[in-house]
Amino acid sequence: MATTKIWAVKASLASVIDYAENPEKTEYESLRDVLHYAENGEKTRLDKERVFLTTGINCSSYTAYQDMSAVQQMYGKNTGNIAYHAYQSFKPGDVTPEECHALGVETAQKLWGDKYQVLVATHLNTGTYHNHFVINAVSYQDGKKFNCNKKAYYHFREVSDQVCRDHGLPVIENPLFRTPRSIYMAEKEGKPTKNNEMRKAIDQAIRLSYQPGDFDSNLYALGYEVRYDWHERSYWIHALDEENALLMDVLGNNYTEDRIMERITSQSINDVQDENLNYLRWRKKEEQEIKHIPYHKLRPEDGLILITLTLILYLMGVDLFPEEHKNEYVPLSPRMKEASQFLDRYSEQVRFATAYQVKNLEEIPKTIQVIQKAMDITVEKRTKVVNQLRRCKDPQKIEALKKERKELSSTLAYLRKDLKTAQGMLQDFDNTLSLVEVEKQAQERFMSIQNQLNPEWDTPARSGNGRER
Repeated sequence: MATTKIWAVKASLASVIDYAENPEKTEYESLRDVLHYAENGEKTRLDKERVFLTTGINCSSYTAYQDMSAVQQMYGKNTGNIAYHAYQSFKPGDVTPEECHALGVETAQKLWGDKYQVLVATHLNTGTYHNHFVINAVSYQDGKKFNCNKKAYYHFREVSDQVCRDHGLPVIENPLFRTPRSIYMAEKEGKPTKNNEMRKAIDQAIRLSYQPGDFDSNLYALGYEVRYDWHERSYWIHALDEENALLMDVLGNNYTEDRIMERITSQSINDVQDENLNYLRWRKKEEQEIKHIPYHKLRPEDGLILITLTLILYLMGVDLFPEEHKNEYVPLSPRMKEASQFLDRYSEQVRFATAYQVKNLEEIPKTIQVIQKAMDITVEKRTKVVNQLRRCKDPQKIEALKKERKELSSTLAYLRKDLKTAQGMLQDFDNTLSLVEVEKQAQERFMSIQNQLNPEWDTPARSGNGRER
């Protein structure tokens, strides 16, 4: 299975080729370990798999920059999108380095080999074997520029999938979506995205399960519902406050039906009992945190916006009222957990609402007009200062004008930031309000489950004989 992406390059052609060919992107120490394909495409032997592979299509891998630049100069098209950068990444264990590169060359030949120059470079640095493609934006055949539209992306994916099928590799036949890069990077960094929070909940539900039949109810207590599809032999999962379900297999190999069952049945009874004990103690503590939420500190005169944002920050665990009770509240709803990655954004909105004394949503458009007018005045002032600088000959006055220009630029930067914050609040405040409502529902469900649990939480009796299953 291979994942694919393609995007335009407006920087220098040399920089993107340097990136694709950079040996530091592999696990190898020097260029002497690098083996190239000959220009006729004949494949060379690998030396102990310590390889960084590059192949040029319609150009030499040794002189790719010069070859591509010559075509652009010939047709007078060396501005705008000067190249396209694409990648093709394979699931760990599916291919060897040499297979990865061969599949990349085959894919590039089928996609672009009849009209464009392409550099194919295989990287091994991340532990996931993947190919980088640098495609000259200008065709060597007719000088026409490559049209990288949505159709081109899907064609890239279709050809890559077909190459995988031809070589017996699995593919996702009906991909439901393509993960945006921002979400991909957030997940990679372990931030609380929707999928990461699902993984955490599933992992905990597994650790709490004595037997497979416990899994669904444990996951429900954590804010998720699962549905088993007998036709697909797969679980679908969604947060209780959402309708759209996600195929659990999408979350990774550790979340398939077989793997979940294997993980549950391979646990020792003692480990599951300890996990349940710790979980019940956490629930007891969280129950107290819910009772200490200082709603009385939210003053009606502050207005809906500030009340809502203050409450959201508190529900994300920010200790806003230390004199009341040390806040150790942990969000219960998956949506609030996911939103906590944007805590800085909500903090900035609180600062904005306080600074501009914005109390209700209806006041934001007027505030935006005030900010835009202030920006216009600041730009006008800065333009005058810049014009004075051009004519000024006095060194002391030049320094004073530069200082004034810097201060005006700083003011303009703050105003632009405030404008962006105001526009974001206006667009997203309905969703912000719903965050509080969803969290309240999660609290009510949490307390309902509390009433069903054994009150003797601190000393639950261990069952079973502690033997491994």
